[in-house]
Amino acid sequence: MKQLSSPLGLSLAVVFLLITVHFTKAQTPTANQALLDSIISITEMHSVYADQVDWDSLRSEMFSRLSASDSVEAIIAPVEYMFAALGDFHGGLLLKGRRYNSYYKTEYPYPVDLSIINAINQMGSEIDAGMLADGIAYLKIPHLYLSNPAVEVPEWTAR
Repeated sequence: MKQLSSPLGLSLAVVFLLITVHFTKAQTPTANQALLDSIISITEMHSVYADQVDWDSLRSEMFSRLSASDSVEAIIAPVEYMFAALGDFHGGLLLKGRRYNSYYKTEYPYPVDLSIINAINQMGSEIDAGMLADGIAYLKIPHLYLSNPAVEVPEWTAR
């Protein structure tokens, strides 16, 4: 303690403390970094496409795409990138009532009318349940992909 009582000893202690606090703070992950790390870890463990990517490279690229914003929406771009890199067109992130995933496929091994797919996508993702005659229950689970919001939904899809 005698060393700290001298002006030089006290100055060195303060400088050491400031350097320690600076580097400790700089190395502490933000809430979004921690959340993104969890998403990556869970996906790496459970995705059926996990063997198709180099996770070290993917993780690095995802963190480079994470914006400095404190908003949870900052994770959207890296997560969409992850699904695209995996080639996963089924998985997605549901955040504040909206689904984020890789962009829908534009090439199929069979003939597809993308205007119909876009129209179905625009209908929303609410699940409808009900009871038919004779006590038969039903669940209507619509397609959940997001698509281009500029696409108009044809009137016939509302029937």
